Amino acid sequence: MVPPRALSFRSHATAAVFAVPPQKLSAWRLLALGAGPLLLLALPLTGCAGSEGAREKPPPDQRYGHRYEGEGPAGRQTLRLTEPEPGRAYNRFPVPVDSVVARAAPFKEGAERVPVELLIKGVLPNRCLSLAEAQTERDGRFLNVAFRMRWPTGPGAGCARYERPYRFYLPLEGRYEPGDYTLKLNGAVYPFSIRRE
Repeated sequence: MVPPRALSFRSHATAAVFAVPPQKLSAWRLLALGAGPLLLLALPLTGCAGSEGAREKPPPDQRYGHRYEGEGPAGRQTLRLTEPEPGRAYNRFPVPVDSVVARAAPFKEGAERVPVELLIKGVLPNRCLSLAEAQTERDGRFLNVAFRMRWPTGPGAGCARYERPYRFYLPLEGRYEPGDYTLKLNGAVYPFSIRRE
């Protein structure tokens, strides 16, 4: 039989558990206070959220090599560079860009450098526009990309305004070592880093 003094301590401590915010009590203290059954009920709810060893897979737009064919999330069409129609005149303009994500391949054992690609997103203002070119120049850790679209000119070239959200995947030439890089795309600067995980 447990002495009455211990019963009153235990009863008092269990009531105190509900008065103290849960983040202030460690699991061992809860067990010592007689809240073992409560702790066992709470454990399945926490899962592995606190474990530092658990690693989540990055979202698809941040993973090297991931592609959406056709239409992806938010109605964005995956576009490719196209050849111009023969005999048709075009003007070329910089492609409107909303965001750029530099995606490096994972480092394999012993690899010092990895390939990198860009995921470029934006909105084209009408259906007549097409992606014409993506010219890349690299000087060490500085990259300059001229990303151009073509717009037909001449008779019958009028196009109604119609917003076309797009995504474009641009593999960069060469391989990249860990470090910080500067990308200049159509005049806008996008710094990015390559990290060995």
